[in-house]
Amino acid sequence: MIIGGDATQYQIFMRKIGWSVGLESTLERVADLCDSYISEGQLTLSMWQRLVHEKWGLRNDNIGDFFYGLGLIHRSRAKLDVLPGLDVCAIARGLDSECIGLRAALLLLIIEHDGEVFLNALRASFQEVEFVNLLSNLIAYKRHVLFQIYRAPEIQSQLGRIVGIERQSSNIGGAGKAKSLSDSKRSEPLTKRTDSLRGPGIPPVDISEDYLRKVLPRRRDWAITLGLFQAESGLSETGSQLFDHLQNIGLVLNTGATVLWPFSHEISRFRINPTQFEGKVVDYWDLVKAALIGSGSSVRDTFDEHDRVEFIEAVRAQLEVYRSLNRPKAMLRRELPLTVAYLTIGAAFRVAGRDVPCLPDLINAEKQRDDSPLEIRSSRNSIGGILVRSK
Repeated sequence: MIIGGDATQYQIFMRKIGWSVGLESTLERVADLCDSYISEGQLTLSMWQRLVHEKWGLRNDNIGDFFYGLGLIHRSRAKLDVLPGLDVCAIARGLDSECIGLRAALLLLIIEHDGEVFLNALRASFQEVEFVNLLSNLIAYKRHVLFQIYRAPEIQSQLGRIVGIERQSSNIGGAGKAKSLSDSKRSEPLTKRTDSLRGPGIPPVDISEDYLRKVLPRRRDWAITLGLFQAESGLSETGSQLFDHLQNIGLVLNTGATVLWPFSHEISRFRINPTQFEGKVVDYWDLVKAALIGSGSSVRDTFDEHDRVEFIEAVRAQLEVYRSLNRPKAMLRRELPLTVAYLTIGAAFRVAGRDVPCLPDLINAEKQRDDSPLEIRSSRNSIGGILVRSK
């Protein structure tokens, strides 16, 4: 059970980004971030600040919270850490000048970190009433399933806040008048508490107009930029293909809402029983396939010898790039994680104008070959890695 641990782990129960600052021009800014990372072989706080203030003309770096929510970077006052999502984006960025690979990588990160908000907004064609219906049905469904698993009232209270939409109706924000210490003094005597000590209870599903105003326009911009939605005609062909794939793997409920339970690698890491989520646990390859299909790739369930040759060449090239991207940690980057390789190698096939083969089957077959130049390693946290053998 993960309840009561690090709060960041709770994201596996609801795919949503809580930040509303810095969501504009996302593709262009991620491309800029990748270009800086690639050119210097590292990313420092000073490089980040130059991007924020000089390149993007922003007064503060609150956009860093959003980029953290996407799994790109984590910055503090003392340092900036590169997260795996930036490695995926940077390798994909180097595949072509038209951002075909980068669009696929960005879509993967959006689905992984904001999928239940973004996909249901896309499914609703960004219409407020339909979006509220889909999101409300999704939240009600997920709470019902989770409350059958976690029956303690205090845990259900936590989950009710996680699987929901946060509202801070009493938060007056920076524009409000800050209270001084004297203003904060208690003016009334203490009274005896009569309510339950178990917690604040389960909040109702309350999707405010303010939330809709902040959430829908930016995600609509994302969908248009990624080619999933057209301003004049609505859902594009690739957008329809994306939902066909999600339907085929059981992630669309009878209500039409799209649901994302913990992914297979998260199930392993947090030791959760996958049967508790009604058979809707997603293998990481299916997640990557969704991003590839949504970015216009044709994905096959087979592979051939020509696919194998191109795959090996791509692994060699991308492992070299992967090691060059973070020079301070180059000695630790001896293998290409499959969480990076699936998307970036799939994108390489797409950029080359070829169908994407079934990479897990190809990798498993390669693992059985005695003459393979690659070594496939297992890993609980990254689902595995690929190492090029020394000659």
